[in-house]
Amino acid sequence: MNVVRKAEETANKRLHEAGQTYVELLAKVVPLHEQVIELKAAVVTSQDKMTTIEKRCASQEINLGKVECNYKNT
Repeated sequence: MNVVRKAEETANKRLHEAGQTYVELLAKVVPLHEQVIELKAAVVTSQDKMTTIEKRCASQEINLGKVECNYKNT
């Protein structure tokens, strides 16, 4: 019976250590996951800004083309 009790204690100790390791790793993963979420939001914001800049650039190219056309016609 003593052997069974010792095996149970050893198993419980290993389980406890595994649980502690899990908690420690989770404490590291959660902040990293939050950073990933923030970075994804920043990417979306940057993409929106790029789209706006590209539209403005296209608009300015059109305006430049009109000015060049008017200049050539005068």
